[in-house]
Amino acid sequence: MSQQQTDVRLIKLINTITVCVSIAVGVALPGLYFLTKFNHQHGEVAAFAHIHGSLVTNAINKNPHMWRFEEHKLMALMADFSNTEHGGVTHNKYNSVHSLLNLDRSAILRNDEAVLPWPVLSHEVTLYDATKPVAFYRVEQTMRGMMIETLFVAGFGMLLALLIAIPLRTLPLRALRQSQQRLVHMAHHDILTGLPNRALLDDRLNQAILYARRYERQVTLVFIDLDNFKTINDSLGHDIGDELLKETAERMKQTVRQTDTVVRLGGDEFVIILFDQPEKAESITNTLQKVRDVIAQPLAIGSHTLRVTCSMGLATYPEDGEDVTTLLKNADAAMYQAKALGRNNFQFYTPEMNSKLQERVFLQQGMLDALAKNEFVLLYQPQVHIQTGQIIGVETLIRWQHPELGLIPPLRFIPLAEETGMIVQIGEWVLRTACKQNKAWQALGMPPIKMSVNVSPRQFKEKNWALIVSSALQESGLEAKYLELEITESLIMENVERAIAVMNELQEMGVQLSIDDFGTGYSSLSSLKHFPVARIKIDQSFIRSLPGNDEDQSIAMAVIALGHKLKLKVVAEGVETEQQRAFLYENECDEMQGYHFSKPVPAASIEQMFVKTIRS
Repeated sequence: MSQQQTDVRLIKLINTITVCVSIAVGVALPGLYFLTKFNHQHGEVAAFAHIHGSLVTNAINKNPHMWRFEEHKLMALMADFSNTEHGGVTHNKYNSVHSLLNLDRSAILRNDEAVLPWPVLSHEVTLYDATKPVAFYRVEQTMRGMMIETLFVAGFGMLLALLIAIPLRTLPLRALRQSQQRLVHMAHHDILTGLPNRALLDDRLNQAILYARRYERQVTLVFIDLDNFKTINDSLGHDIGDELLKETAERMKQTVRQTDTVVRLGGDEFVIILFDQPEKAESITNTLQKVRDVIAQPLAIGSHTLRVTCSMGLATYPEDGEDVTTLLKNADAAMYQAKALGRNNFQFYTPEMNSKLQERVFLQQGMLDALAKNEFVLLYQPQVHIQTGQIIGVETLIRWQHPELGLIPPLRFIPLAEETGMIVQIGEWVLRTACKQNKAWQALGMPPIKMSVNVSPRQFKEKNWALIVSSALQESGLEAKYLELEITESLIMENVERAIAVMNELQEMGVQLSIDDFGTGYSSLSSLKHFPVARIKIDQSFIRSLPGNDEDQSIAMAVIALGHKLKLKVVAEGVETEQQRAFLYENECDEMQGYHFSKPVPAASIEQMFVKTIRS
């Protein structure tokens, strides 16, 4: 049953109840009054009849044979009855008529010859002469006065029924209308922030487009996504995240004009409709700069002081689309471009963005099935000892063997996996597969080597990450000392205390740890000494220009010296030339990997490398 049908039924029910209550009050009040007065008057008439009949009976008994011949005495007696009070009640109050009747009901005496107004209430009693009925005594009263009073009471009852019916009908209908208004508001507004939601976005944007079309103006749609909101929400809790969203929504609402509309699509995504815009882009740019600045202002929530930035994408009617769907899609594409360019900026839509967005959606949908369809494959890049040239380990690298796009490198899908959360499942698959592969190599008789697996920031934040690592080792049968997990400096520095706690837990298992891309994360040396790591890897950006670049030489030499001082092994990444190898050899770097030795290769190629090494 629809809400409209339910409301119609409620209105009918309210009207029915109102009518029933009104009728009940309008009829019951005069009816009750009439019954009360009728019983009172009927009792009074009967009492008068009995009292006065008794008096007449006493007179008869005094002269039982002559009473009918002394009518003048009886008449005087009945006149006295009419004009005297008994018990404080006057007999003729209701225009009483007293009559003495024969046994055939014909009148013997009557104290008043006037005709009583209709309706008349009467009561008679039997008169006895020595237990023998000889006559009847009748008392009559008109009910005209009582009927007139009842009519007045009925009028008052109708007025009372009206006074009851008006609020009885008005208040429930008002409550129903308010409930309907609340439901409509809830259907078109976000519960958390009170902003319009997607349902109202379509209506407001359509109105803005119609106005712009009529008066040859423009409408700008701004798609906004808060940067790193998920990190705040996950680390500080949803209550803090909700307060941040509400305050950010209020700030945006206060920044734009009243004619503009701020919409919350969901999560940390917002849309602003800039209504009636001129063709000049300067005013739009100024507005967006104000929005970006106000969002970036520090925000105090409880004991936390938070600061968030935002990425914004713009699409303008009519250049970038002439309907709601197209404008929203193009603004979304521009927003993703803003994120790709470093976040905390805004980008105007260009047609080239659509192809990137389409690829993004295509890859995102494909990733959902890639694990189930075994489309991910692992390659292994050897890590060699700089002195002996022997393979001492391999780094696990993932590729996506897409059925249509071919072999996709990680840079194309790993950031998307991080953003969507798919990296947790993918990373766990990589870990378990790598452990099984290392154990399989040992079963083939290959000398034990360490298997390095990269850990994403999203994986490392999982509360049960250490348990997942332990489960992968138990499942594969691999000893923990042959597994090395590579984590980045930036990952550790997000929450140093928790990172050290997790790293200590992994080290207690026997798992080795290394810091990947060392030198790019700006970790403090005071924190570095507390990290339970066995290796640091010099980022390839410092190796690429060796040995010709003096600055890179200094950095590489400093990292090697620092690592040795901290009793850590130093691994150089991206070694591609003999000159680079020679420089690292001379400066006592411990290990290295790169195309100079081998590209990432399948597991079978690693087996062949060891066979050649054994034969040589």
